[in-house]
Amino acid sequence: MPTLAFVNIQISEKKHPYGFNNENRIEETKILKKYNPNNYKAIIFKNATHYIFNKVKPAEKIIQDIKIFVS
Repeated sequence: MPTLAFVNIQISEKKHPYGFNNENRIEETKILKKYNPNNYKAIIFKNATHYIFNKVKPAEKIIQDIKIFVS
């Protein structure tokens, strides 16, 4: 099944007590790509917020990438 992931990388990263940080996010995308190389794509955003889809430029980029991926 085709999978398109949008990964939010924090610009000013702070270590999370449970290990949820940029390094783990990148490693996760590598693992998913390894096991689903033909149907997995990760789009990585550099941003300081969790609600990236609420901003116009990132939302337009997300829509553009989805259109490319499903066509």
